[in-house]
Amino acid sequence: ELIGTGAKLKLNDEELTIVVKADVTGDGTLDVVDLSQLVLHIVEKDRLEGVRLEAADIDEDGDVDIIDLSQMVLVLVDKMKLEE
Repeated sequence: ELIGTGAKLKLNDEELTIVVKADVTGDGTLDVVDLSQLVLHIVEKDRLEGVRLEAADIDEDGDVDIIDLSQMVLVLVDKMKLEE
C-alpha cells in the first residue's frame, strides 16, 4: 500500500501528517492528475491548501509556481529525480 500526502502517522502521543513531494492528490503516486491539479492552482481555478500546497512546492522556495510545474513535468518524463 502506498503512503500519500495527507496520510497520518501516530507516534506515541503525537500525530504527524505525511507530505510526499509532488503527490498533490494524496494517492501516493506522481501522475498527470497531480500535474493537472498544479496547473489549476497556478491559473487560480482550484487553489491548493495545507499539505496539498506543501506537496506542490517541489523546489521548496515557499511559492507554488511555474518552476514547480516545470520540475514536475521533468520528473514525469523521467528527466529529473526528486530530492529526498
